[in-house]
Amino acid sequence: MVEHVEEVREQMATIWPMVREHMAEAQTAQARVYNRGAQPREFAPGDKVLVLVPTSECKFLAKWNGPYEVIKKVAVKTEPVQVPMGEQLTQSQRQDLQDLVNRNRDVFSAEAGHTDLIQHRIVTEPGKRVKLRPYRIPEARREAIAAEVWSCPWERGCAVTERCPGFLGHPALPVGAEGGGVW
Repeated sequence: MVEHVEEVREQMATIWPMVREHMAEAQTAQARVYNRGAQPREFAPGDKVLVLVPTSECKFLAKWNGPYEVIKKVAVKTEPVQVPMGEQLTQSQRQDLQDLVNRNRDVFSAEAGHTDLIQHRIVTEPGKRVKLRPYRIPEARREAIAAEVWSCPWERGCAVTERCPGFLGHPALPVGAEGGGVW
């Protein structure tokens, strides 16, 4: 039985690189077909545009909203982003993750930060309190989570009641806090 398991593992180890290669080729072919009608478009401030927004009834349906006027053009960074990766990842997993980051570099950053590009409001029902039940963090993860929270620029040293200058300027609320109304 042990010999059979080892033999299967060896076969899997030799097959996985081919599987990854074939999957990458298939994804490239599917992307080519999916994007064949796509055209790169650039808009300047003052242009009128329509925005395709998913409907609330069904996430697969969308409708065009607008026209909206373009206020300013935002530059997209093109330099490669080096994102910190977990030490437990294998070399293959690290390469896959770096490929993902490189393909989507417009949404990744090496450092946490904030944006002034968008704002949002969360409106709850009048008179209704939003309650989040607290949950336990596994003992093995507490130290790592605490270190990560304290390394974030918008959380460092902020008390619960004071307004933090960081992430979108929202007050820091602990898990399990009760709130209501508009943020």
